[in-house]
Amino acid sequence: MKILALADLHSEWVVIDILKHHLKNNKYDFITISGDFITKKPISYVKELLEILKNQKVFAVRGNCDPLELKDILGKLCIEGKNKKIGDYNISGVGGSIIHDDKMLNEKTEEEFEKELSKLKINNNTIFISHSPPFGILDQAFDFTHIGSKSIKKMIEKKQPLLLICGHVHEECDFKKVGKTIVVNLPPANKLKAGIIYITEQINDIKIEFIDL
Repeated sequence: MKILALADLHSEWVVIDILKHHLKNNKYDFITISGDFITKKPISYVKELLEILKNQKVFAVRGNCDPLELKDILGKLCIEGKNKKIGDYNISGVGGSIIHDDKMLNEKTEEEFEKELSKLKINNNTIFISHSPPFGILDQAFDFTHIGSKSIKKMIEKKQPLLLICGHVHEECDFKKVGKTIVVNLPPANKLKAGIIYITEQINDIKIEFIDL
């Protein structure tokens, strides 16, 4: 299985042009988008992006910069609060981030995160998509504070999903194994970066590559 993983597009129009070319020359089983489609710019950006992705299988969540109305525009592509199947794998996710000093469009309390997570069926065959990383895991911002979600951390410790794909913290682009879970914090797509994740299905062997689009 080959996955193209994107996060933090932040209304960068050149991403759409480059992605269109990239998808003509590369094939994926599906694409994940870990939020922050836009940054205080017209929703038309997302509509243009969705036109490029219309023939692709996509699972997405909103970021802390994304408005509520984006959930309706994404429609069936939005995996927030849902469980879907692809092959032997369960796909689920949550959007947004915890509340920081500056109130953004889609920030939540830990209690809100925990409530959303409690409704999902998560197991060791789950590919989990979020915008926020788990607290203390690839979540250190430019001012050295940890801005991930404690509720997401608690979930991976208890449920041990196969994979957690996130973004949000641009300073911590890397991947790390936490118990049986591999946490991938993606490089920002607005810098023309992405991740490719390869899963050997028989043994759940996972390889991660960060690329220039």
